[in-house]
Amino acid sequence: MERSVALEKDDMISSKSLPMELLYHVSAISSDQKDIPAILATEDFSFSEYIDELSRRIIAEALEMNGSNIKKTAETLRLSYRSLRYLIEKYQLR
Repeated sequence: MERSVALEKDDMISSKSLPMELLYHVSAISSDQKDIPAILATEDFSFSEYIDELSRRIIAEALEMNGSNIKKTAETLRLSYRSLRYLIEKYQLR
């Protein structure tokens, strides 16, 4: 919740500012197919927001693992350097 307050740009916290785990009651990266019906049953579920949040978390973790080295991170994620730079800007990870 503190993160949501700190990152919120508007006067009110929206569902877009809340962590995925809080919204969908699942772990950040879960391959458990039992979670899928629970996620889909959420009234305000947005596929694109869910995928964006998942992508953002994976990239942030990979950057941390690689000491913020973009070239190494791109190799780890099997992305082009340019694609990763675009995603870093898109998810405001710098």
